[in-house]
Amino acid sequence: MARDAEQAVAVLRESLRAALPGHDRLLVARCLETMARARARQCHSQEAAEHLGAARSLWRWTGTVISGVGQLGVHHLACERELRTALGDAAFEAHVRRGETSTVQKSLALALLDDRVLAEPVQKAVRPLLTAREQQVADLLREGLSDKQIAARLVISPRTAQGHVQRILLKLGLTRRAQVAAWVHDQAPYP
Repeated sequence: MARDAEQAVAVLRESLRAALPGHDRLLVARCLETMARARARQCHSQEAAEHLGAARSLWRWTGTVISGVGQLGVHHLACERELRTALGDAAFEAHVRRGETSTVQKSLALALLDDRVLAEPVQKAVRPLLTAREQQVADLLREGLSDKQIAARLVISPRTAQGHVQRILLKLGLTRRAQVAAWVHDQAPYP
């Protein structure tokens, strides 16, 4: 089991390094969530709790509910129980809060054990190829508009608006409109 955790950490660090140029927040959140579980198994409880906090912050930022991300919700709860037992409730909450209030750069530096990440300039995420109309629809999704409201604003049929939303979700690899809104917001620089 220790060997499995060690391999998982190595793979997760590679994934996080791959995410560095654009800092895909959803990918970083998934990796940090999984990293927390692996580091907990390696008895790095404080670090694992910070990873959970950083992931929680990113889930909230992207509008994603962890229970909606497949088995991650189940693993999250198991990891949280394990860490509360290892650290105690107060210490667990303190480390989670520390991770939650940390910048993405600091969270990545901790996960990668590499302070050089702090000095790297954060680039904007590279936009997937959306058509001009799809970008307009994505911007309107950020405002929280329904298909009918988007159709009225762009003077198109609600069915056409729905089609644009579905293509955007497909191109971005997302499942919910709120995630598109977060993706549009994600084009802004990191705090």
